[in-house]
Amino acid sequence: MRSALIAFALLLLAGVWLAGKIAADPGYVMLAYGGTSIEMSLWVAMAGLVVVVLLLWLLRALWLAIYRPLVASGGWWRERNVRRSQRRAKRGLIAFIEGHWSDAVRLLRRAAKESDSPLGDLLFAAKAAQQMGDTEECDVLLAQAEALDDVDDVAVAAVKAQVNIERGEWALARAALDRVRAEAIKHPWCLQMYVRIYTHTHAWRDLRDLLPVINKRGKIQDKELLAWRETMVMGLLDEVAAGKEPLDALVREWKSLPNDWREDAPCVAYYAELLMRHGGHSKAETVLKGYLRSDWDSRVVDVFGRCRGSDVVRQLMHAESWLSRREKDPALLLALGRLSLQNHLWAKAKEYFVASVNAEANAAAYAELSRLCGNLGEWQKASHYASKALRFGVGELPKLPQPTAKA
Repeated sequence: MRSALIAFALLLLAGVWLAGKIAADPGYVMLAYGGTSIEMSLWVAMAGLVVVVLLLWLLRALWLAIYRPLVASGGWWRERNVRRSQRRAKRGLIAFIEGHWSDAVRLLRRAAKESDSPLGDLLFAAKAAQQMGDTEECDVLLAQAEALDDVDDVAVAAVKAQVNIERGEWALARAALDRVRAEAIKHPWCLQMYVRIYTHTHAWRDLRDLLPVINKRGKIQDKELLAWRETMVMGLLDEVAAGKEPLDALVREWKSLPNDWREDAPCVAYYAELLMRHGGHSKAETVLKGYLRSDWDSRVVDVFGRCRGSDVVRQLMHAESWLSRREKDPALLLALGRLSLQNHLWAKAKEYFVASVNAEANAAAYAELSRLCGNLGEWQKASHYASKALRFGVGELPKLPQPTAKA
């Protein structure tokens, strides 16, 4: 209370002092512009200046009082649109996962219109449209995604490639990925699509160049990578075998492969099969022996039993030397039976076939027994073994020498 009275007294004193100054010397101010002039006392000019400053301050306060609520309401409105877009996107993705394609397209397309980052919504909507068979709508949505300012080129290319693959448009799928190849090969999904494209179009050499890239990335499972490599090697061998001088071409192609590829059992067996098909039994024998000297695989052993080497007697003796370590191996016993047939040792062949089915019942050995017994005139046994073979389902037997039944 005392401070208020002191302040009031000071104001009165200041007012008296100011009134005295104004009375003693009012001052003089003149403002002139062109032919117009305004004259006033200094104190009136100062009072007018204070009034102008106060008016400007009041106008600023009024503007802020109006503008800030508008800004706040605008942000709320945008936030409301974002929340609505997110809800639609969520419902659209759920519809996509559940396979409700038309609902997914409708919700994701509307969500994209209100979203600050609509790329994902457009791409999933395009995939949903493709699933429901609306290729035109799918293409429109992909075009919209591609036209975005902040577009992810790899994501768009990947979806376009997937769509093209589903339509059977393999060349277009490859073109879509090739446009962003430098980045696409960094992504496992794109690499898998490249493998599918190259395999379907028999672009084996392109696949051969891609496999080291896949291996370097280290994002593909070893089993899957091995399966792709085997498919590629077999495709390459088929390709050269279909050309001129297939035997020489096969040998050249095989030698050009990395060592670890030539140590893969399915590839070794397939290569030997192709050599044999084109008359290269002795070459096939060398390849098969080389593999079996350091490793063992029933598929390779099976081919060895059907291969007719340069010396079938020595070939049989070489195979029999493996019995010391693998006397109950059904694949080896089957191969020995077939090698015995090539040496016209009918009784020995029969013993090996029986030993094979005793070690493990298998269709091929039963079928060989049925054929051999039939050619030996043992019709009852032939019928018995044939019924056994049919239970397993047996394919075509290899052409091998057979005895002639006595009349």
